[in-house]
Amino acid sequence: MAVGKHLALATELERDILAGKYGWEGGLPSASELAQACNLSVNTVKSALAVLEGKNLVEKRGIGYYVCRIPTTMTQYVPPAHIRLHREGFCKNIGSVKRISLPVHVAEKLQIEVHEVVYRVQISGEVVEGNEKPLQIAYRYHLLPVSDDRTQRMQEDATYDPMWETSNPDVPAELKSHDEVAARPATEGERDLLGLPESTPIVYVFETIRDQGNTLLMVQEIILSPRTTLIFDFPFTNRP
Repeated sequence: MAVGKHLALATELERDILAGKYGWEGGLPSASELAQACNLSVNTVKSALAVLEGKNLVEKRGIGYYVCRIPTTMTQYVPPAHIRLHREGFCKNIGSVKRISLPVHVAEKLQIEVHEVVYRVQISGEVVEGNEKPLQIAYRYHLLPVSDDRTQRMQEDATYDPMWETSNPDVPAELKSHDEVAARPATEGERDLLGLPESTPIVYVFETIRDQGNTLLMVQEIILSPRTTLIFDFPFTNRP
């Protein structure tokens, strides 16, 4: 077995698993099927699967391998990557925070009329040995009222968001969220921002946040790096 081939395959399989390609607790192709698809020996494939077993990403059941549930728990909204991480991270605005018309594709998905919203794009991630490693791109559309002062603060402080400000009277404490999670190939722009190779699958989250009266307050379109996975528990209380 050539040194490194099993590690390269393990990395590729890990990326696909974290992107949801095989589903939560779904079965992987057999070792012989993977060997044929990747033009590798069965022993090389088994060595790669052993690496993933060591990371608790897969487990062997009989003669097959199955995805383990990824143990990352999210109990509120989808927070920026730097908040989820237990180490140093970063969060940046991409471009200006501005008022725009809600994009037609979002309005159609929500079955609402196009109207003005406060729009923000952010990228966030971790800092490893002094280097920024992007993990998440977030496109946020604020449908709740946002004052000019709060909009300016959003521009100046990437970690500030009026949705999670306890003193904001327009946001009730009890909220509910609906999320659609899917895996798809990353676009060229997403690959550039997240530093991903071509044909990389990513996790895409479309989240709507409403109050208990079902009034829509915010919509998020979130692109997650293959290294990031989420388990959702809702509804939630809007207080950190």
